[in-house]
Amino acid sequence: MANTFTKVYKKTANNGDANDFTLVSQVGLGGVPLAHVSTANAGLMPALNGSTASFLSGNGTWRTPANTTYAEATSSTAGLIQLGGGTTNFLRADGNWAVPANSTYDTTNSITNGSTALMTSGGIYNKMGLSSSDNFTVNGTTYATVAGAIDALNSKSQVKTVKITLTSGSWSDDSYTATVSGVTSSNSVIVTPIPSDIEEYVAAGIICASQGTNSLTFSCVSAPEENIEVNVMIV
Repeated sequence: MANTFTKVYKKTANNGDANDFTLVSQVGLGGVPLAHVSTANAGLMPALNGSTASFLSGNGTWRTPANTTYAEATSSTAGLIQLGGGTTNFLRADGNWAVPANSTYDTTNSITNGSTALMTSGGIYNKMGLSSSDNFTVNGTTYATVAGAIDALNSKSQVKTVKITLTSGSWSDDSYTATVSGVTSSNSVIVTPIPSDIEEYVAAGIICASQGTNSLTFSCVSAPEENIEVNVMIV
């Protein structure tokens, strides 16, 4: 199809010839102006300049873009990085791709750090100045290996709570010894009366004075006339 457009002229002189008229615009199919494109109107682009390095800029001219060449990144300059490939490589600060050291963990025989088992003489023992044959004591029981000690810790509750009753008629010389399983002479014990017995507990001046194997000994200023219930937390 041949190009179809309408030319629009404006009379600008009175010489009685064709020179009296100046071409204002050309309108193509659909009413699209065929004048050069501008910031205000759509239109024709400038003639091609034949260069493969030039691009049409926003002001309607052909230009070669600046800053289109990038060097590789360095420790002081931003730049390009080539992908290292693989799903286990990570980019190091020196620009190289590598698999991070000591990043493999499993549960075979125990946790491992890289290729060194933490529960062996070559693992974390040496880091701590220990040997895999060192004995370890947990709650009064000695284990031949760290693994055994850890298993013991994992198998035991670290906190135990017990409720006991200080019977009013069982005080002797303002002292009362109660049997509490799990208490030792060295573990931490927290003793508090139940909320409804706080007033009587305080009025009697009761305190937990000492502890021993499976026992707590209380003392008081004056023996209470009522039974008092006490919560015991063994840590």
